[in-house]
Amino acid sequence: GIVCTVFIALFAMDELSYDTFHRNSERIIRIVETQSDQEGNVAEMAQTYGALTPVLQNEFPDWKYISRLFPQNQLVSRGPEKRAQEDQFYYVDSTFLDIFDFPLVAGDKTTALDDPFSLLLSASSAKKYFANENPIGKILTVRSEDGTNTFKITGVLADVPANSHIQFDFLASYSSLRTIMPWVNNWNYPPLYTYALLPPQADFDQVRDQLAKLPKKYLRQDLADSRQFFLQKLPDIHLRSQ
Repeated sequence: GIVCTVFIALFAMDELSYDTFHRNSERIIRIVETQSDQEGNVAEMAQTYGALTPVLQNEFPDWKYISRLFPQNQLVSRGPEKRAQEDQFYYVDSTFLDIFDFPLVAGDKTTALDDPFSLLLSASSAKKYFANENPIGKILTVRSEDGTNTFKITGVLADVPANSHIQFDFLASYSSLRTIMPWVNNWNYPPLYTYALLPPQADFDQVRDQLAKLPKKYLRQDLADSRQFFLQKLPDIHLRSQ
């Protein structure tokens, strides 16, 4: 009985620890949305679309840090001898490391994701592709259905802890998509995730009310009638999300 109690307590502690290692976890939100059809069916979605971020920047000028996370399955290679299909590959805005506390073990946090075709690796991925070499400044080739591009390594991150709901091995600069997928910032495709760090004085209820007004203000009528935006607090995502 004592052993079972200890294991249950450890399990509960682990579940409750998700995403709490970010020092501003109580002020980090994810924007989610619902979509309804003509039959009244409602789909709850953790994903939004690229065009939302410029709207948030316009509506909430005091939000300094907003980041999109666009997951992709990419073929990554360093020459013919080292190549692998990587499914933990994200394009993120340069503000990503201002929102989340994923520590860099090499590179400059303030500039690592500023330039197009910049790429950060987890420590395990750096070891996988570069062994004991210093990867900073070196090149990896990334191939997808949208083409083949070369990325410059600008930093190495500590491996993501298990109690993070976001898991990644590669972070590429979102600005790269201006070349790879110039149509990415629209209201229909592709789906991605949108996170923001609210200022200390933010009122969550006021933010919710303002988000509810965005569809009518920015979307064409048919989309505005079928979509609603909501906020989801970071600590709620693992345990209370659908």
